[in-house]
Amino acid sequence: MRQSPQAETERKTSLLATLSTGFDITTHHIWIIILPLVLDVFYWIGPRLSIEKLIEESAAILKEQPAFAEMADQMLQIGSQYNFFTSLSIPIIGIPALMGGTVPEHIPVNPAVVQIEDSFIWMLLFLGLSLLGLVFSTLYFQLISYVLQEPKVDYRSNIGSNIKRLVVSYIRLIGLGIVFVFMLMALWLPLLSVAFLAGIVSSGLFYLVVILGLAISLSIVAYLSLTIPAIVFANRTVNEAIRESVRLVHKNLSSVLGLLLVVVLVGSVTRLLWHLADNGSWMTLISIAGNAFISTALVMAIFIYYRDHEVHQPQGLS
Repeated sequence: MRQSPQAETERKTSLLATLSTGFDITTHHIWIIILPLVLDVFYWIGPRLSIEKLIEESAAILKEQPAFAEMADQMLQIGSQYNFFTSLSIPIIGIPALMGGTVPEHIPVNPAVVQIEDSFIWMLLFLGLSLLGLVFSTLYFQLISYVLQEPKVDYRSNIGSNIKRLVVSYIRLIGLGIVFVFMLMALWLPLLSVAFLAGIVSSGLFYLVVILGLAISLSIVAYLSLTIPAIVFANRTVNEAIRESVRLVHKNLSSVLGLLLVVVLVGSVTRLLWHLADNGSWMTLISIAGNAFISTALVMAIFIYYRDHEVHQPQGLS
């Protein structure tokens, strides 16, 4: 059913208002960007974990099939610049980072590099870094929720209950992550098998299957996009958060997709500009700070959207 011009104008105005409010609140509570700022500085000039040797082994196996030779070369190029410490920034439910994954080759210091050559050690580190990163993410989202909470609650008045709330949110986010991983595994395990067989016939068929998988994955992400604010801001359980997110997204599909599209585009363009402006000097700190501010404002906008569209009132911070 086509929306009327007035309804479409109101939707766009509401979307712009949500984004504007996100930037305005972040500006007035600039301390919220401390976590992504510190994390990015650590990725930038801190010690690095390299998995280049493991990637070289995987690339060698792929090169045995001519259809995957190009992919193997891309893996080798990424592996030489990949910092495994960036696993602290979990995709989708992690703290946004400018230096996530690959990091610049030219920096003003010479960081120590630790090479990971054992796949078992790699798995243990991945699990440990992911769980630790989720601790930071939970705290980050909890601070955003605190800023949006009305009326404000003095966290210092009841430290015990606030720690309990933080732990509960952390456990629920772990549960959400597990659900998300299982959903992706159920999708990608059969798809990768099909893609591998298709790749033997033609590299074009391989990429076609992969694109199909990515499209379905993006749909899952879109429908679960409001689960984090539901868990952290409104104190929902994982099941409640998933149901509420799916219901809200389905009911407001165009506005949610519009918001997510703006968030992705603005985030991607600004990160690209920050990287292009990077000259390997200490001036990169400006890019890191700018990205921390913009990314936090965009996350704030998603929380604001959820707050303004949720059916039930939050259950409080105690």
